[in-house]
Amino acid sequence: MNAVTDPAEAFFVASEMERRAVRLYERALLVFDRTPLEALMKEILSDEREHLRRFLDLGAKTPFDCENTALLSAESAQIIFSGGLTEAHRLGAFESKEKLLSYACGQERSAISTYEGFAAQMDAQDARAQAFLCIAEEEKKHLRSLEAQLLAAAQKE
Repeated sequence: MNAVTDPAEAFFVASEMERRAVRLYERALLVFDRTPLEALMKEILSDEREHLRRFLDLGAKTPFDCENTALLSAESAQIIFSGGLTEAHRLGAFESKEKLLSYACGQERSAISTYEGFAAQMDAQDARAQAFLCIAEEEKKHLRSLEAQLLAAAQKE
């Protein structure tokens, strides 16, 4: 991440990433409601809202001030859900449960990598580095859950 130069900016980008996730699934539910994917999208949306809540809580404990919010927001758009709902649809994410789960897994992997990268740029004893590692662990749990659902769906076929 070239635009991120300090922990405050990393928290801003991470919060924006989680906001993007929430917005994508909210919009998807507006477009793809009353489909076999509706329940899964609601489940994923709930998890993403929880991730965002955790980041906002962490941000409240460690207030951050960023001058380059527009640039940082654009940077977050390149990490996960690049292209938004249109790109997810183009990639076939809403064609089946398996494709939605696979798409969501890919986004989780990107988030994990980013959060671990942010933590690695900080002093390991810094509470902010620990916060990123904690969120990355939550993302890993979510990823494992999605992967288990994907495996179960594949075995049904």
